[in-house]
Amino acid sequence: MLFLAVLLAAAVLPFYGVRGMVRGHDRSRWGTILNTVLGNLTIALGGALIGGATVAFAGLIFGPATFTLTTTAAVALSLIGSLAGLVTGLAERRSRLASIAVGKTNKRFLDSAGVWETGEEDVTHYDAEGNALRLVEVGSERLVFMAVGRRGKRAYIQLAPSGEMISYSGIVS
Repeated sequence: MLFLAVLLAAAVLPFYGVRGMVRGHDRSRWGTILNTVLGNLTIALGGALIGGATVAFAGLIFGPATFTLTTTAAVALSLIGSLAGLVTGLAERRSRLASIAVGKTNKRFLDSAGVWETGEEDVTHYDAEGNALRLVEVGSERLVFMAVGRRGKRAYIQLAPSGEMISYSGIVS
């Protein structure tokens, strides 16, 4: 059972390591070097080495023919896991980078509109005029806020199809 878990690690850890390297992140230059490249490379190589060493050890116990077969299997599993991680990471990259860009654009929009988040449940946001707002609906076309303490009053943030915030209505009836 432990042997199978380690054999699985020989494929899974390289998958996650290589996928993490190529899927796109919002990090500084040093964050990219340390976290993305070195961290994920360590995960990938560590999985391959642990799996390979364990499989090779098992091969030594069971004889030279088994050693060659198990070592080849460990290398193949690590390479297949790495290749699968590369393909998956590259497939995720475009949408992740687009999502990161939309998040940055929305942060700039909220800053320019003077809307800020409180982190609370009753009053989730304040606008530039000091109006207390509670986010009550998140849709594909707009965010709906209830003006706290003002019956029947709402505020809206219109969204583009990409998810970018494009306008803030202020408090309306």
